[in-house]
Amino acid sequence: MSPSPCATPHMHIFVSVGTTRFDAMLEVLQDPQILANLKELGYDTMTIQHGKGDPMEVPEGCPLSIQQISMTSQFEREVSAADLVISHAGAGTILEVRDHSKKHIVVCNPSLMNNHQLELVDALNKEHTAIGVASPEELRELMSGLGNLALRIQLMSRVRGEGSKVRSFGTILMHEAGLI
Repeated sequence: MSPSPCATPHMHIFVSVGTTRFDAMLEVLQDPQILANLKELGYDTMTIQHGKGDPMEVPEGCPLSIQQISMTSQFEREVSAADLVISHAGAGTILEVRDHSKKHIVVCNPSLMNNHQLELVDALNKEHTAIGVASPEELRELMSGLGNLALRIQLMSRVRGEGSKVRSFGTILMHEAGLI
């Protein structure tokens, strides 16, 4: 029996906060309106890797099937299975998602290391390889506007202000590693 031509494909989101806590990002993702927006875009399942933080509170009547894990030894498999990855701005995570050519929303954790992640996010935005946001509050703004979110996920680009000079993602990583 072949699937109905009207059936929507299964679309999955993988969320990763890395090995630390990033509760502010998870708080955004437990907002019922944001979950409804993701469902409207065709996503029906989500795996959340919450690191050292507490599991996210799943709201009653949540339109997505949500699985939560603290850490995973199967990170590559989780990324590979996802249609969209929402993650912290750790360089290793960004590279893994890029290697799998996945749609990616990258969120800076302003409480870490003088917010060095902002430069990485700026580089990703310049290269149009991911949607980078400077904070969980900016993630909330992005995900609250359904039409805007759909367009940005589709294009994986972001309009930047004129006159900004941003180094490439690769250059920033090489600099941080002390190679240049």
